[in-house]
Formats: sequence, C-alpha cells, structure tokens
Amino acid sequence: MILLKILLCTIILTTQCSHIVNEAAENNEKYEKDLLLESSGPKPAWIYNVPSEEGYTYFVGTFRHYKFDKALKGAKLNVIEDYSIYLGADVKTLLRAHQEDIKNIKNDIHTSKGKVISDIEALLIFYSSGIQFVSRYWERRLYKDIGYEYYRYYILGKVKNEFVENERENIKRVMKAIKY
Repeated sequence: MILLKILLCTIILTTQCSHIVNEAAENNEKYEKDLLLESSGPKPAWIYNVPSEEGYTYFVGTFRHYKFDKALKGAKLNVIEDYSIYLGADVKTLLRAHQEDIKNIKNDIHTSKGKVISDIEALLIFYSSGIQFVSRYWERRLYKDIGYEYYRYYILGKVKNEFVENERENIKRVMKAIKY
C-alpha cells in the first residue's frame, strides 16, 4: 500500500514537473520570436538592479515604440509615472500641482520657438530640473512573427530626496485645495 502511494506521488510529481518544463520552454520560445537587431551597447545592470545612493532615489523607465524619439519620450514619461507613484500621487495631480509652472514653460517655448507643446511635455521639461536622467540604453528589436520592428528604450533617472520632500508638500497643498 505504501509502495503504491509512493508510486502514485512520483507519477503526479513527474507530470507536474513536465508541465512546468513545457510551459517554461513555451515562454522561452515566445521570447526567441523577439530578435535583437541593434543596441546602444551592452545591457546595463541598472535595468535589473536599480542603484542606490545616499540622498537620492532612482527610477527606471522603459517604453517601446516603432519610432526612436517616441520610445525615448515614453521612457522619460514612465520615469515620471513611477516617480508620481512613489510620491503617492498620479500624473494628473502632478499636472495640477505645477499648473503655473507648466503654463510658464508652454508660453516660453511658444514665444522662443513658436512651438506648441502639451501639458505632459511641459511637465517633462519641468521635472528635468529635478529628475536627472543619468543613463540610457536602447535596443532595436524585431518581432519575427509579424515582421514588426520597434525600439525598446530604458532610462535611469535619479532625484534628490529633498526635491521629493518639496514635491510631497506641493501635492499635499493641491490635494487640500481639491477637497475643499
């Protein structure tokens, strides 16, 4: 009877293990359909292990798009989204908190360059003063099944902790104004 139970357990475990191995092979197969065509260099360690430094907080942004400049802009915006989550706010709240700054930036750009930009672009410009984009890495990839080429952009941003605290105060002020 005990031998039968051991045999049954062995069969069940073997079946489950082969299912896990097959699933891993399928996932690996899916990844292999995504072919690296070109990159800006060796993949940096900060993509997987976000650095730490006293007095700073780091964020990694990533985005993919078939246009290089859109992939870069998306990665920067992703850093700001992660930063806003870290602050305990969403991007809309950040837009409200910096309404005057955004208006001034948009006016300055329109006056100096004759260019109209969105609020999000102005927010990116504003945060460029507080968020330092310290490292970048990109890949040009091909999704083989459908012949779709795209860029995958990674960007490492760091923020001084004192800037974070000032931002938290701005957000508290905005949230207080919204509630009343």
